[in-house]
Amino acid sequence: MKFACGSACVWVSGFLLAMTTVPVWSEANAAKEKATLVPPADSLTCTPESAIKLEAEKKYQDALTCWQSIAEKADAPKAKRIAEGHVQLLDYLTPKAVPMLSTPEAIEAITAVENYPAPDVRIAALWVAIQNALTANDALTAERHVGALRVVLKGHPVTGTRLTWIPRFLPQILKKVGGQLTDRGDLNPAHDVYTWFLEDYANAKDRMAIEARMKQLELTPSQMVDEIQRLRLEKKYTEASDKCLKLIEGFPWSQSVAWARKTLGLLYAAEGDYAKAVRALREVVELHAENPIAAEALLQIGVYYQGPLKDLEEAVNTYEEVVRKFPAQEAGAAALYQMCLIYKKIGDVESAQNALQRLRNAFPSHPLVVKAKASLDGA
Repeated sequence: MKFACGSACVWVSGFLLAMTTVPVWSEANAAKEKATLVPPADSLTCTPESAIKLEAEKKYQDALTCWQSIAEKADAPKAKRIAEGHVQLLDYLTPKAVPMLSTPEAIEAITAVENYPAPDVRIAALWVAIQNALTANDALTAERHVGALRVVLKGHPVTGTRLTWIPRFLPQILKKVGGQLTDRGDLNPAHDVYTWFLEDYANAKDRMAIEARMKQLELTPSQMVDEIQRLRLEKKYTEASDKCLKLIEGFPWSQSVAWARKTLGLLYAAEGDYAKAVRALREVVELHAENPIAAEALLQIGVYYQGPLKDLEEAVNTYEEVVRKFPAQEAGAAALYQMCLIYKKIGDVESAQNALQRLRNAFPSHPLVVKAKASLDGA
């Protein structure tokens, strides 16, 4: 098949062809099929769970009927929109000449479930989500859905289904998403998308062009630090963690590596994995002992033991380690202060007073001396 109007025309024409070249059924045939294959909605136990089970069993016509019944009976607007979205997707997966559409509510409900039991339905939903994101110039959302789509396609081949055209068009989508990300200045995600392209399409004709584009996207360590900080502020902790690991692995000589390891620990903690956070912070102490960040990392370990991990004994041991290894640093004063609070909490007045005296001796003019004394005096 040849096109004379350039790559954009190839993509659009091919996409429209794939979306519209399906069997056209007459009303008579459709009615006949419905009468012979589809039980009345009342004969099905129509709940979202049962409808999804029918999808998983690839009984798409039954599932469509069930979702139609749910949509008609739903009182809550969101539940109704989710059901309507399933109907639209299943309209495409059954023998009808319709475009692939769905509601935002259904797309969100389906794409959010990593192990959705009906892979074909999730593939269709992800594809619609990618198209919607690209239309809205939301390249980061498109990238997230493309990544999920790659995973589903690798575990669930679409041969023998009405979705066989999707893998053929995925290279074009990867390039389009990568281009939008580049235009937005989201260079790290763009680099990831082009990496996927090279991994999945090793023999692509435009492989060299993609490799050249990737070289232009390579970031310096300082640029990666900026990117990680941006993602952290946006609470995209998993993405930020991935970037920290890339900085550590890609630039082992950089002075930013100690910062990246510490930040990695903080990101794990932000996701609630404190055990993993402690391990990451411990690496900072062991691998970057001469860097001032090591004292901060060790102090943070103590904070996690004292707080979310609820292990006061280990917290005290960690704070003692801070004082021993970094006696003159700010972290040493903070560690002694926290020890005062722990001993006060467990009722060990003598140890609390001893920690206060050590704080006063090591940091006589530090504001924490006054704060610790006031806390103990109020015990």
